[in-house]
Amino acid sequence: MPHELVLPAYILAVSLIAFAIMLCDLGRDRRGKDPLPWPLWAAVSAAGGAFGTLAAFLVTRTHIAKATVARFFCGLAFSILWVLILILASGAISVTADAFFASLARDHTPLAIYLAIANLADFALFAIDKHQAVHVGSRIPEAVLLGVGLAGGAPGALLGMHLFHHKTRRAYFRWGLWLFLAIDALLIVLFMAEGIL
Repeated sequence: MPHELVLPAYILAVSLIAFAIMLCDLGRDRRGKDPLPWPLWAAVSAAGGAFGTLAAFLVTRTHIAKATVARFFCGLAFSILWVLILILASGAISVTADAFFASLARDHTPLAIYLAIANLADFALFAIDKHQAVHVGSRIPEAVLLGVGLAGGAPGALLGMHLFHHKTRRAYFRWGLWLFLAIDALLIVLFMAEGIL
């Protein structure tokens, strides 16, 4: 097998395994049984099976609910990372420190405004959801809290999570928001080095 096909073949094989694991897990969820241990599907997604994880959600048309939100966002986050790895490995994007530092001279006001809004929004969402949790009001779905975090609001979400002591017991918030922060930072660096931002 040519060396340029090794990584895509690996991703395909691990994604098939992840697909089977997630189909089993989502089936257990539908039957009211306990899900498989989260380290299993998280490790398989991180190891390259994230595409299989998302495919299982698409095939089963599973609604992103409280019981499945962690599995979905794990698959989504690691899919983004693996797409970046495949793009970098293919040579389609060549990131150099010089290109990145040269990009710092450009005007990034729109990016700064977007990130400020995303972070303020996620911080406010955590504050509102904590208030609603204490006063037994209608809650903000976890998918919204995580989605805004992945869309650039992870620092605001982390600050809100710790300042309001909200969602701190949920492992997928504790490690997921840090993963989202790393993904967002990597995307910004890559886009800046390529001149997109």
